[in-house]
Amino acid sequence: MIIDNPPFNSFGPDTMPQLAQVVDALESDRGVGSAATLHVGDSGECQSVR
Repeated sequence: MIIDNPPFNSFGPDTMPQLAQVVDALESDRGVGSAATLHVGDSGECQSVR
């Protein structure tokens, strides 16, 4: 999963539904044994907002 949500590649109310859809799809695919997250850009950050 590649996170490309500038400027900080953060999760918030607008991106959480998208993330939930991706996680649901991964969980239902028996061919998937693991998943990784990567971020785009040079900020070196991936933050979550609660």
